[in-house]
Amino acid sequence: MNEITLAQSFNTCQKNKNTWLTRKNELAEAEREFQELFATGNDSDSRSLQMLRDIIDVKKWEVNRTAGCYIRAHEDMQRISIRNRLDDFMVSHGAKQAAALAPELMGYHGQHSAVKQCVMQHSVEYLREALQVWLARGEKLIIQHRTVNY
Repeated sequence: MNEITLAQSFNTCQKNKNTWLTRKNELAEAEREFQELFATGNDSDSRSLQMLRDIIDVKKWEVNRTAGCYIRAHEDMQRISIRNRLDDFMVSHGAKQAAALAPELMGYHGQHSAVKQCVMQHSVEYLREALQVWLARGEKLIIQHRTVNY
């Protein structure tokens, strides 16, 4: 299975965003046309009010569907970005992190898969708790932006 790169994920996200915005504009145009037609009371020259209502219903559905695609694509992009940054962190600081969790990770590689899963879950819980305590202290987040070429 090929792993999606951050650049690919970004492109998919942008494509989904553009599709969503296009559908929103189409919906707004159909609603504007409906309002104009309704205000004049003359539906003989253009589309009928019922036809426009049907178009608006379909456009609303399309807006919701494309918004969902955009949200999922954005979440995927965030997940890939976070995974990449955490991998960079672990390459630089993984030994220290593992040493902090050493009692839990002792003999990890020789354990049965069910035991490994349990050990990993405990380690994740300890990391989550440490992060929550760190954030609760009001520590400042330092964000280092990296330039990513697409």
